[in-house]
Amino acid sequence: MKRLNIFLLLLALATTVMAQPSSLTAVQPLSPVQPRMVFRASLPVVSHALSSTQRAVGYTTGNDITTQNVGTGYAGTHAVGALMTADMLQPYVGCKVVGIRFALSASAQTSRIFVRKLGSDGVLAGADSVSQNVWHPHSGWNEVMLNGVKGYTIGSGEGLFFGFDVTESAEQAQAGTGILATTGQSQTYGFVVEGNFGSGEGLYAVSDKGLLCVQLIVDVSSLPARAFTFTGMTNGYQYKQPGEWLDVFAQYQNSGRDTIKAYTVGYAIDGNQPVCTDTADVIPGGASSSVERVVQLPADIASGEHVLRVFISKANGEAFDSVPCITDTFCVYREKVNRQQTYLEQYADEGSPYTAGCFQTMESAQKDLRGQVAYVNIYRDNNVLACPEGSSLCSDYAYTYPSFTMDRSYYPGEAHVAYDLNNYVLVAPEIVTGMMKELLTDEHSHPAFATVDIVPHYDNASRLLTLCVSGTTTTEAPTVFGDMALTLMLTEDSVTAPQSVYNAITGSYSTDNHYVHNHVLRAMLTAVRGDRLTMSGNTFTADYSFTVPQDMNPENMTAVALVSRYAGRQGGLGIKRMDILNANSMPLRSVADAITVPVTDKPSVVRYYTIDGVEVSAQGLRRGVYIVNDGTKQYKKVIR
Repeated sequence: MKRLNIFLLLLALATTVMAQPSSLTAVQPLSPVQPRMVFRASLPVVSHALSSTQRAVGYTTGNDITTQNVGTGYAGTHAVGALMTADMLQPYVGCKVVGIRFALSASAQTSRIFVRKLGSDGVLAGADSVSQNVWHPHSGWNEVMLNGVKGYTIGSGEGLFFGFDVTESAEQAQAGTGILATTGQSQTYGFVVEGNFGSGEGLYAVSDKGLLCVQLIVDVSSLPARAFTFTGMTNGYQYKQPGEWLDVFAQYQNSGRDTIKAYTVGYAIDGNQPVCTDTADVIPGGASSSVERVVQLPADIASGEHVLRVFISKANGEAFDSVPCITDTFCVYREKVNRQQTYLEQYADEGSPYTAGCFQTMESAQKDLRGQVAYVNIYRDNNVLACPEGSSLCSDYAYTYPSFTMDRSYYPGEAHVAYDLNNYVLVAPEIVTGMMKELLTDEHSHPAFATVDIVPHYDNASRLLTLCVSGTTTTEAPTVFGDMALTLMLTEDSVTAPQSVYNAITGSYSTDNHYVHNHVLRAMLTAVRGDRLTMSGNTFTADYSFTVPQDMNPENMTAVALVSRYAGRQGGLGIKRMDILNANSMPLRSVADAITVPVTDKPSVVRYYTIDGVEVSAQGLRRGVYIVNDGTKQYKKVIR
């Protein structure tokens, strides 16, 4: 559903927003480069210049060229190419890169091909692993083989930046043209250029111009004749009730030398009897395919976590000795509660104008949803408003700034838990606001498995804030989720700090040194990944205290509580399993200046009112803050 909504947003933008000029976006400085987004390599390229043991590998498919005379928009000689991650190259570990294929729309005097290593630590090497000069490359596709022993053997856990040099004149840069050729739709790492184009020396993604026509030539003679590598699987929303359907979609690649003309694919839940299907799907070596199955869960399936396994047992009539497979988990539940609030966590950057744009759309969306959203902004390191306790959350989730999560929920098949709308927030803020409302409303409809409530008390003299957090879980929650955790945070509104902003009239950026920030993470009262809940049956209670510093205004603060799976200090579950079972928040303005006044004489009539002025019965008062009128005076009272 999230992926569909994002697609609908892009479709709406395509019909309502004027096309924006192409631009170069910094991927990361050269050291380090952190290419977290994972894209799969395309189908192999068929080329008469390659032998039967060679394969062209890259983002592009075939020999198609859809756009000619493409340039980077910058004069000079630049290294252009593509960046393939270790996941994409995994089927070719141990194989040797023996050349580069690239296409031009016009001939050139000279060029150079290169291959540069991207280590398992995500750092791009400062020097090429192998390079070679090319004299007079012509228009169309060029196959350039590396001389002698200059080939590069692909190692485990390594990615590669590969490509060639191109020279653009000042006139070409001014006109936005060049001699490059592209095809298909742009992907972040499918067309990159090395240089300093505004954000320091590094790699920059060339947007809106398609995929650069460049491919590795790989010798695959060391590969087995028959092999499959699974590249991804999704089974839809991971929480299911008995009798519901799993929508299973698995992707895999023929990572062997031979063309696969028939194979057997199957699935199994836990250790149950597998269900297998024979297929006549033809998959050439290096090509990818997929299988989709709809599986109904039995009515008597147990509550808790289950393992789904998809496998290929046979290819070209022969069984595999070691069966290639992929596994994922899903949870079965029978009990649920309504979601109190959806947790919106944004990873912000004071130096990004996109952040200011997202602030406005997020603020508008959550206000329109009238109390359904608990909203926290966590600022990246070295920002004025950075909270040290939030640093690890940025490291875990923020693949770019700004980006956001909803209930930190991972949608299977996506590259990240987080999302971003940075390409659209400045050009179509109203549409993005509407889309955020849809995304949050969809997330709010998901089942919850716990409740959480916050009762605050504040002593004005000592500035001591005490928070009593309590709640319940479903009776089967320990079976489904194991240990659970409570996370408690404090945010503050109306905080003045610098922020880069965008002027839509002039199309320029500037820094507003008096920008007003809201929902700023100020303190983490629990461990970052939550404190383990101590349960009494299916209920819990925990007390926390915090002395509010003088530079924070308690009247502008909000307490935010989350119940999630317990990951431990080292986050053993992984960020894709840190599901938030429910969330709630409590503004502190109602108790920031409250003084509980003892009643010495029992009055004849005592009336209780909510903070909103609605009279309630004195019998069975729930926890919370009330206005009490005893006939002689009126005061606030905290019922604990």
